[in-house]
Amino acid sequence: MKRGLAIAAALLATGFGGVMAAAPGASSADKTFDRHVPPGWRLLSSVSGDLDGDGREDAALVLETTDAARRRDNPGLGAPVLNLNPRRLLVLLQVGPDERVLLRRDGLLPSEHDAESPCVADPLDGGGVEMPPGRLVLALQHWTSCGSYGAGREQFIFRLEGTRLRLIGHERSEFSRASGEQTEISTNLLTGQRKTVEGLNAFERRGVARTRWQRLGPQAPVFLDTLDRAQLACEASAPSPAWCR
Repeated sequence: MKRGLAIAAALLATGFGGVMAAAPGASSADKTFDRHVPPGWRLLSSVSGDLDGDGREDAALVLETTDAARRRDNPGLGAPVLNLNPRRLLVLLQVGPDERVLLRRDGLLPSEHDAESPCVADPLDGGGVEMPPGRLVLALQHWTSCGSYGAGREQFIFRLEGTRLRLIGHERSEFSRASGEQTEISTNLLTGQRKTVEGLNAFERRGVARTRWQRLGPQAPVFLDTLDRAQLACEASAPSPAWCR
């Protein structure tokens, strides 16, 4: 997990400091995955890596429907047009002739906009999915263009166990665009331990960082194929699991 000013710079660079980056789109290299984009859908982003450690390329794709009826004019605060098209997460093993689909999930990833909270920025701005060696990471940002100075970044870290992706870590960075106050929380679901670092400030090197460890106890295994949408929202889940609080 990134620390101190490094995280603050990353948050600012992704839009927390003012101007939002452009929504993720498909590059020419993503033509490789055209076969996985059905009519009425588009490829938003793709990442590649070695998820299962066999030395071959694996990939994760984020798709979105292109239904014009799900784009609504918004006369109030926030984006002038709300894109409510649903998204799909697709995880592929051994990209190429021997390729197989490990996971296909609809209804899990948030849409670009939220009709009830039109000021909320796209949680997947920047791609939303990362694939470091042996891991799949869902990376969500949280910030609004009106109504709140709070911002943050959340990561759900998975590893392959058999044919399923198990949640092994949850990391969250909370940041105030007004005061610069910042808190970082990292939870290891395998050991049941949580590390919280408070007293950070993104704007100034002042204050003293305080580190607190907490024992959460045994955690029931959570897998990406059954992860609940409310758990992905974390603070919105009720009742929320211990690792999500």
